[in-house]
Amino acid sequence: MPKIATINVHPSLLPKYRGPNPYFWVIKNQEKKSGVTFHLVDSNYDTGAILAQEEIEITENETGKSLKKKTVLKARGVGRELLKALNDDIIIPLQQREDCATYFSTPCDLELDFKKSAEENLAKIRAIYNWGETYFYHGSTILTPNVKNIEIIENNTNYSSAGTIVNVNYKTKMISVLCEDGKILKMENINLYRKYDRIFTSNYIKQEIHIGDLIL
Repeated sequence: MPKIATINVHPSLLPKYRGPNPYFWVIKNQEKKSGVTFHLVDSNYDTGAILAQEEIEITENETGKSLKKKTVLKARGVGRELLKALNDDIIIPLQQREDCATYFSTPCDLELDFKKSAEENLAKIRAIYNWGETYFYHGSTILTPNVKNIEIIENNTNYSSAGTIVNVNYKTKMISVLCEDGKILKMENINLYRKYDRIFTSNYIKQEIHIGDLIL
């Protein structure tokens, strides 16, 4: 048991983004910055008084994996400075403001929704990498995009309904879908969701997916 107190490090700018996976949520919510916080442990989750905190920039192509790596590196430096300060100085813990607090649980809804903007869908795809995969349905078949082969492009087609497949290429396993904001989410190297079926993805796209199909 600690003689004085227990210190925890949390990968967000507390009191925002309390909970188990801030990496996912800050990217999904298209935040421009995250951070790392060292705080005292109390009887609740991530609510203890703050000892040290620093911001981290979220870049345009940030993924959950890359943000975690940046946060770990930042935490090492902040931790070293905190240990030095605890030894040399008097630190007054800063109570968290409950009126600014937010909490997010473990990510569970990973289905893409093309009735939302292309940016929102891309943010979700980047956010869950590499703990899981987003997916969408074509009929009863589940497909999953590859985070490394996605771009948002302008709609130069005659289609206007969100969820419409506007382009397809079975050779590159590419499916382009129109989103609610009028932008197209171009996804290459798509795969069937179950890994043992992935060798059949190109054949499925060639035979079953057509321009004009709606993903509902």
